[in-house]
Amino acid sequence: MNNTPFGCGHMNRGDMLNVTLSAPLKQLKEEHVPLRKAMDVFYATAQRIKRAFSNG
Repeated sequence: MNNTPFGCGHMNRGDMLNVTLSAPLKQLKEEHVPLRKAMDVFYATAQRIKRAFSNG
């Protein structure tokens, strides 16, 4: 699936791998995973709808 950035700062860049996060930020990062999956599903659905209407 296309990983279109949604403004989250790309925490997986090579220069960010050795950053120590505080406990609240660690929790936020862990919560980010299911949120990102839901956003990807939403984005894919929106793209299908857009294609359906543009082909009509």
